[in-house]
Amino acid sequence: MNKKELLERFDLKPFRYEIKGKTIFIDTNEGRFVLKKKNPNEDSIYQYLKSRDFPYLSSFMNDSEDEYKLRRFIEEVEMPKEQKMLDYIDVLATLHLKTTHYVEVNEDEYKKLYEDIKNNLVYLNSYYEDYVSLFEQNVIMSPSEYLFCRNSTQVFLILSYAEKKLEEWFQLVKDQHQERHVVLHNDVDLSHFLRGEKPYLIHFEKAKFDMSIFDLYKLYKKYGEDYDFISLLERYEKKYPLLKEEKNLLFLLLAIPNKLDFTGSEYEKCVKITHFLEQIKKTFQLLPNDTEERKQQN
Repeated sequence: MNKKELLERFDLKPFRYEIKGKTIFIDTNEGRFVLKKKNPNEDSIYQYLKSRDFPYLSSFMNDSEDEYKLRRFIEEVEMPKEQKMLDYIDVLATLHLKTTHYVEVNEDEYKKLYEDIKNNLVYLNSYYEDYVSLFEQNVIMSPSEYLFCRNSTQVFLILSYAEKKLEEWFQLVKDQHQERHVVLHNDVDLSHFLRGEKPYLIHFEKAKFDMSIFDLYKLYKKYGEDYDFISLLERYEKKYPLLKEEKNLLFLLLAIPNKLDFTGSEYEKCVKITHFLEQIKKTFQLLPNDTEERKQQN
């Protein structure tokens, strides 16, 4: 059934269309509606979440067998963005709580993840060491070069922290045979959380089963500079406490800095380096403070 036939089935007469990505917003004689093409993965996850009594799903008007899915537009309640983020973290915690299950794992799987992270850390260490050596060869450094070299200790400290956490995590999990999995929304974005009369979580196209920390990791990477992530994590754990090895892996992943791009004008490089260093500083503030690296950073 195509879009036109679906609208006719519900006696909807459209007079305006608005396309945003893969979603079509339609103004009709009966109000505003949302139309999107069926996604097999989203449909499967959606049915699973219904079976798990996840309470924050939007209702579709038509059968899952149709090519397109239709629902009424959800009018959001105006609220401070900080409050919306608090509601969002509550819903994510509920999603993970409602879908918790355990899967069999073996040492080889953990070893592969360990080696992948280890190789990335070795690469980043070498990458930044090479740039420091290159910049220090200059008789007079440019402002961006001096800015980076003057603060490079912080980069190597947080990489050292990540290396230590990696070893701790592997010692925790190498003899385990089960791992806690949940439904990951896997598309963390406040635009995918609607706060109408009740909260709704939408857009499950990328959802999958894995460890809950990956939603938290993406949340920090996207919004860590705008919100108090420590408070958000504490709020999340009141509903869904992380296991020791999960929290260890989360802090390990958060500690791994991005690969800084040193290209661009001198002004652009200074801006990028400043932003990069601010990210490291903020990340240090949320990491457990029982390490020598943290003491040195303070």
